[in-house]
Amino acid sequence: ALGDKYGRKLTVIIPCIGALASYLAGLLNAKYMSTSLTYILIGPVINGLCGGFIACLMAVYSYVSHISTPDTRMTRVGILESMVFLSGTIGLFVSGVMIDNQGYVFTFSVLCVIVGIATLYSILWLDNVRSHVTEHQTDSCCKMTFKFLQESFRCVTKRRDSNTFSAILLQIVALDVLMFCTSGDMDISQLYLRDTFGFSFTLFGYLRGLDNFLRGIIMITFVPIIKKVTRVKDLPLVLFGLVSYFAAFVIVGAAYAKWMVFLAAVVGMFKGIPSAGLRATMSTLVTAEEQGRLFGLIAASESAVSLLASIAFNELYPATRDIFPGLCYMLGAGLILIIFCAVMYVNHILPQARPITAYGIIEENVVAEDGSVLAFPEDGEHE
Repeated sequence: ALGDKYGRKLTVIIPCIGALASYLAGLLNAKYMSTSLTYILIGPVINGLCGGFIACLMAVYSYVSHISTPDTRMTRVGILESMVFLSGTIGLFVSGVMIDNQGYVFTFSVLCVIVGIATLYSILWLDNVRSHVTEHQTDSCCKMTFKFLQESFRCVTKRRDSNTFSAILLQIVALDVLMFCTSGDMDISQLYLRDTFGFSFTLFGYLRGLDNFLRGIIMITFVPIIKKVTRVKDLPLVLFGLVSYFAAFVIVGAAYAKWMVFLAAVVGMFKGIPSAGLRATMSTLVTAEEQGRLFGLIAASESAVSLLASIAFNELYPATRDIFPGLCYMLGAGLILIIFCAVMYVNHILPQARPITAYGIIEENVVAEDGSVLAFPEDGEHE
């Protein structure tokens, strides 16, 4: 909601500042190891108040969605997703080497420099894209926060044409279920693979690195090429990605050898597509002024779902480890199958829920504060 009223730039800067504060706190704690452990909490608290990693993602998604046309939106969001996967791959392989050879102070220093560059770029060079909402609030911070929350929920619950409300709601649920499965997998995968197949930390790092690398490559190559060559819509690609996700979970849950776990990473290389496709599709069902509210609500729901997933999977896995170690993954596959059916339904009703104005057709130039045009209308008048 802040981005809808004050421009997309501010919502990108705030999480960057929070991350920088977090890494600076980590650097100081690494430098002065004898200080009280309570000081470790300073960085995470500041980072959390600034929204954290999820808020940063949502801010960037909102920015890119605002300056993209419906035809290019999934490709651009997919490239953003690929950056997460590829940077995760680099981090997995590099962080251990840096810590082992240079220590925590050097590692946190590198993180501070990287995030500092991102923060400076956001402040100095990133264009501040604004929606058509120009009024500014003079209320107190609490009143503004409450009002922003109201507007975020109203963005989803407001009356819309045809089946648009159902389409938006089902896609939010689908994203939350995906986050539930992903967070649960991240919480128990190392324990599951160590207990079942004797995975070392090094081998587990290689597996995660391979998984992130393959997903990143798919999002930065396969998706743009397919969108350009075939003109396929977003939701059929989402369904394809869900099949990949489902198959990967089934293989991991039923695996009896290490090679099958690596096979699951290859089979699941397309599982980054659903998240990008659902976000791109939802952003076309609301106006440009509502995209920040929508992504903010998604970020809040995904944060809550991540917490629930951690509790559920960490309770369920120890209870079923001796009976069927892969049960959590089979249940996750079942949830993915359910949202596959939900997305199929959305794909069926969506053509009836796409009036041009709600589907995000750009009818005028998207202009930054300095007057530069970031997106043109789709009727070709700019040529």
